[in-house]
Amino acid sequence: MKKLKNESALFKAALLAAIQYAEGRGAVEFEPGDSASEKLLYVYRLLVHDKLIQPLPESQVSEAALRHKLAIWYARQLPADHPLLRSAVVLILAALITVGPSGAAAGGGQALDKPRVQDLAAAGRPEEAATLEWVNPYIGTGSGGAGGSDYGGTMPFVTTPFGMTNWTAQTRENRISVSSYAFEDDTIAGFIGTHQPAIWMGDYGYVTLTPEVDAVKIAPDSRKLPFRHADEITTPYYYSVLVDAGHSRRIRTEITATEHCGFMRFTFPEHSAASVVIEATRPHIEGFVRADPAAREIVGYNPDRMDAHLTDVSLPNFRGYFVIRFNRSFAAHGVYLREAAEPGGTAATGPNVGAYASFDTASGQVVEVKVGTSFISIEQARSNMDAEIPAWDFEGVRTLLEREWTGKLGMLSIEGATDEQRRIFSPGLYHA
Repeated sequence: MKKLKNESALFKAALLAAIQYAEGRGAVEFEPGDSASEKLLYVYRLLVHDKLIQPLPESQVSEAALRHKLAIWYARQLPADHPLLRSAVVLILAALITVGPSGAAAGGGQALDKPRVQDLAAAGRPEEAATLEWVNPYIGTGSGGAGGSDYGGTMPFVTTPFGMTNWTAQTRENRISVSSYAFEDDTIAGFIGTHQPAIWMGDYGYVTLTPEVDAVKIAPDSRKLPFRHADEITTPYYYSVLVDAGHSRRIRTEITATEHCGFMRFTFPEHSAASVVIEATRPHIEGFVRADPAAREIVGYNPDRMDAHLTDVSLPNFRGYFVIRFNRSFAAHGVYLREAAEPGGTAATGPNVGAYASFDTASGQVVEVKVGTSFISIEQARSNMDAEIPAWDFEGVRTLLEREWTGKLGMLSIEGATDEQRRIFSPGLYHA
């Protein structure tokens, strides 16, 4: 790759402005050895990714065409009295004559090699822009066997890149060496906000929510409802599933997330006795839960650290705090202690505690739930929720998370890979 030669003041200024934009975005840190051509191609792809310029067909990407694109982008930002504005107009017209409006160099301008710094979203190369669509969260969630996923100890999390709390369907009770979701399971007992980073480590400060119909069911085995993978949608930014509630009834659960919070949407069968059960702690784990019907909230904490016995580090004040807020008023509520329910109760402290809220589906089948989490306090969990999900806008949060994953995964691309290799690479990058 040759370095750009005899750059005018305009192109130097345009390239510098684009580099400053890239560094301001935190998208790249150039190294001293990077050539001007490498920087030019990278900032072009960044500007395309951010929809600040239109992409060129890949076959027409040349040094002259990119200089033209960059000049136009920079010129549009110049004030009317800027000394470079006249030069910009002259050089752009010259570029149009030499390069042509389409960007194809008249003299077959110097084609640029691929940069050392990879393109953000394979801009201008549609076949490489679908990194997110190659992510199959099922990979690694099973124990092998016919039709299942290979064993990998992974879970199909809905979360932000490097999110604090991850959200997944709970097909089994997780512990050290057991994850919350296993592909071969055919029932779901709830939806867990987990901090379990890997299968060989335990969870800590987790919370589980379960939508139900009919009588309130507290024990995990009694909460299980059948489901099929055909009724699931699983992506890094959105999860959906239909579970069989019996008597030709089904409950739909949808999940999206922010860094510290989960956002769930439950659609219950019409005219059903609908409830959401909150499991704060499991047997032998002393926790706390409180229901506040006026605020439409259930709050609490879980101090469990499953692998605490593997270290001599004592954290007596550790707790995973949560604030769960509903968009609907409670038709009924209660708490439980050691699986003994107290209808109308508002607080419980002890082992195996939780709470529930029930809703009138005659006035609406959809119940939305925000879940704020924190390792600091209940107040901090509420602050996280209010800051990250200020409105009842499930689709808006889902769209923002999709964009975040698209940008993060799009920072890398692979070339010359088979479909099978893409299916391996992309989920690995998602889990990383």
